[in-house]
Amino acid sequence: MEILSLLDHYSNTKIDSHFRIVSIAVQRAKHLLQGAPKVSQRPFAKETCRAIHEVIHGDVDFAVGTEARLFKEANERAQTNEQELPPSEENLTPNTIFPQSTSS
Repeated sequence: MEILSLLDHYSNTKIDSHFRIVSIAVQRAKHLLQGAPKVSQRPFAKETCRAIHEVIHGDVDFAVGTEARLFKEANERAQTNEQELPPSEENLTPNTIFPQSTSS
């Protein structure tokens, strides 16, 4: 089965196109390659396959549209303020993926 045909088999209201699956999975794969914790315990040969599986099955939180823009702006403000404050675990933000495409 083609991986992008999985959109038809899983109904996630935030995933509205094949492009969105790819966009979110690319960012998730980058996070995995940088050492982010794996959500799925299934064995995968590549991190890209794991990322697509996690996105399609709803194991990864992500924001789209206006919600993504608001999170991104808040994250940028937090990073600006973080430069002024000493780092602490309380200032960490959740591991949310923000797709580059912010069209609703």
